[in-house]
Amino acid sequence: MIALVLVGLELATTALVALYLAAGAVGAGIAALAGASFPLQIVVFAIVAVATLITTRKPLLRARDPRTSSRWPRERRSRSRRSTVSRS
Repeated sequence: MIALVLVGLELATTALVALYLAAGAVGAGIAALAGASFPLQIVVFAIVAVATLITTRKPLLRARDPRTSSRWPRERRSRSRRSTVSRS
């Protein structure tokens, strides 16, 4: 139930934060169905949420807007070069 609410929140915000919490909630729900204790469910929630964050954040950001993730470092370098050239 919590996972569905978090997925709905993610669809509304597109900030890619609630998605990781939803994945953790699904993992904890599966652990609960398997009969895990509440402290173990919390550990599973944290591990799954962090693991999905680490493995999927950059690819999802690139897929959402490829220009933002690939152009920013080049623009930053080119600005510093322009300022160096204009000072000479």
